[in-house]
Amino acid sequence: MKKHRLALIFVVLLLASLLPVSAQDNLAEEQVVTAIMESAVSTLHPSAVGGAQRDWTRVTFAAPFVRTPSGELEPWLATGYEVSDDGMEYTITLDPDAMFSDGTPITATSLKEAWEWGIKAENLPGWGGLMTIFQPIVGIPEVSSGESDDAEGLVVVDDHTLTIVLSRPVIGFQDALGSYMTGIVKADDDLDNPDYWRNPTTAGPYVLTWNPDTNELDMTQNPNWWGDPVTVEEIHYRLIPDAQTKLIAYENDEVAIFKDTGTLLNQISESYPEQMVPIPGLGFFFLAVSNNVEPTTDVHLRRALLYAIDHEQVIGALFPNHPVVSTIVQSSTTCYNADLVIPYDPALAQEELAMSEYGSAENVPPVQVYFYTSIDFWGRILTAYQQQWQENLGIEVQLNGVDTYDDAIGNVYRFSGGPTINDPSDILTRFAAADGSYAAVANYTPPAELSAMIEEANALPADDEGRCALYQAVEEQLIIEEAAIWPQIGVPYNWMVKPYIQGFETSLNQDINWEDIVVLAH
Repeated sequence: MKKHRLALIFVVLLLASLLPVSAQDNLAEEQVVTAIMESAVSTLHPSAVGGAQRDWTRVTFAAPFVRTPSGELEPWLATGYEVSDDGMEYTITLDPDAMFSDGTPITATSLKEAWEWGIKAENLPGWGGLMTIFQPIVGIPEVSSGESDDAEGLVVVDDHTLTIVLSRPVIGFQDALGSYMTGIVKADDDLDNPDYWRNPTTAGPYVLTWNPDTNELDMTQNPNWWGDPVTVEEIHYRLIPDAQTKLIAYENDEVAIFKDTGTLLNQISESYPEQMVPIPGLGFFFLAVSNNVEPTTDVHLRRALLYAIDHEQVIGALFPNHPVVSTIVQSSTTCYNADLVIPYDPALAQEELAMSEYGSAENVPPVQVYFYTSIDFWGRILTAYQQQWQENLGIEVQLNGVDTYDDAIGNVYRFSGGPTINDPSDILTRFAAADGSYAAVANYTPPAELSAMIEEANALPADDEGRCALYQAVEEQLIIEEAAIWPQIGVPYNWMVKPYIQGFETSLNQDINWEDIVVLAH
């Protein structure tokens, strides 16, 4: 075995002893924090949560590892891992002291059963959830589809050792074990009862209570937490959907922490730059186009729509602090293609329209564009595009702001996403593979040659000289040739954190290290 064991860091000092003397003397009498949840909770189990629940999943349904701000893995439920020479087996070792909040031990069987429950089709969100990273594990697809109850690739060696067997090598698969989606639920609890989730069994330093009727969520210290002691005693989450109301509540000191997903970026950059904590991310906002719903079944029309909008000019003018992107693989990831440019060319767009089955604008049915109203700046961006589509092509485009895509049948959708694993294979597979999770949610069917290209790229070893060129070819095919994925904005997420909150950190997972935070008197 080639060892890549993470060293277990023994923390022998209490948290307070690590603080400057001035901070130790200035702790608030009540270690209580109020934060704003990004949106109403729709589900709590970690295999299905999206961005809105990440900030508390780390410290409730703990995963084997956690990600640091720099992207490194650190022990959490696990103490380390080993990977086989062929990259097909990952063996993780659990901390023998790990236990659930009800005092029962967390074992290798606990992980296996939690993940097998989490990847069942009825427990997954439309965008794929845990399946987006666990699909390469032997037996997982069969459990997800209901063909089997046992994921053969999750092998319990003993109480504290679990081996994960892959169907193909995945460069950087260990990063998946630090994802919030691999958090642990207690599978022999009544997980299928919706009322269970009002006060579920947890695995981290905090337990939670959730009231779906009032959209309130509270966390308190787990009395059976087996790790280093935590200082913050209570965390209260309030739901404030409106962006300006969030900022007012923050300015009035009603809340101490909230996440801005870009709506307030210009304001907070000018008024509170020292209180902004950027989320180190590899993600991006993009528009995804269906090739199964007319009129965007026609590739020439998809290209015409893409080439007729100037996303760099529109976003740069409306939101100058937002990073404009033109690639799926972002600059901090291997195989990033700095030369990939999305053309803004109205003449070329008109040529593509003429080559389409519709021939001219008057024959094109209205194009339906959907976006979430929870991130309100997208209405402004898409309104500008709507005008460019009319001016450059004469095509009617209808904008639909919605709370959910559950009943949406359209042509273009606004999504956000990013890799769990810092390698192009992760994010590009979701778009280009025949069973890609992002492709499925956008109602896009990749052509056979594109799926074959991603399979070929995924089969290459990490040191193959042609690997990056093949991934870049897949990316260019998706964006320029297929016009199926239109990258728009690099994730402009920031946490706003009051100065009296000390020790705050965030990571690629957009989580909060509540276990290390203290509140100073203020």
